[in-house]
Amino acid sequence: MVLLFASCRDDRGAPLPSEPYFETPATTPPAFDRDEVEAGLVEAVAVVPSLEAEEAIAIYRALRAEGDPTCPASYPYAGYEYWYSQCEAESGTVFSGYSYEYGADYGGGYVYAGVYLYGAIALPDGTTLSSTGEFASTTFGRGSEGKVRTVLDGVFDWSGEAAPGGWIARRLVPGITVVRERPGGAHVWRLDGGVSGFEGPADTVEFVDVTFDDGDGCTEPAGTISVRVAGGEWFDVTFEGDGQEDGDVTCDGCGRVANRGVVVGEACADFSAWTAP
Repeated sequence: MVLLFASCRDDRGAPLPSEPYFETPATTPPAFDRDEVEAGLVEAVAVVPSLEAEEAIAIYRALRAEGDPTCPASYPYAGYEYWYSQCEAESGTVFSGYSYEYGADYGGGYVYAGVYLYGAIALPDGTTLSSTGEFASTTFGRGSEGKVRTVLDGVFDWSGEAAPGGWIARRLVPGITVVRERPGGAHVWRLDGGVSGFEGPADTVEFVDVTFDDGDGCTEPAGTISVRVAGGEWFDVTFEGDGQEDGDVTCDGCGRVANRGVVVGEACADFSAWTAP
């Protein structure tokens, strides 16, 4: 932004007080590298099936079980256990920070569970979990017709074994809500939020009101997947597949790419991973 000052004089020739006014310089969108943006899309699409909380909760529970009656010091509240400690248990496991686990089974397939950890747990062999986040899952209904709502928010840095290719093994940092369900055998995803920590050309992706439903025969979502590439520029890839009337879209997995509101091209991705059993 360029700041300019105007100098004027009154009818007697005396200078008037200077008043600033603003001039916004013209800008042009950065160069669009389709390969770079599509590489980010590939990362985004591939990680979605692994965005679940069950593995994080299981890892936490296994480490929490290494405690003893006094370490970590805990207290009950509203039916949940909270602990806040800096101690070493009889097992040699070190607990530090603050944590709680919550959950309930209401029957009929309505189950929720979650973990909040702001601290670390270290096993005697040096394997460590450190976290500053909350990871939760709510299930509605039983079997393949059920719906699962997952909230992943923060760092979950686990140095032990984890599911290959998943968000934990890759040490990604999510801040996202994911809903997945299988009504009538269809595959439905709803995503809103971001994931960072990718090591490819794009380090962060953001899902903005993304909905995928192959029940209408279109294997392309609706919504925007934003990709942050090297240098910090964001490219917004908007898809229009889900919920459209037949003939309105091509369902080819391609979306229009914009930067700062200016359309700069097209990028494509394969969403077949979202239709796996």
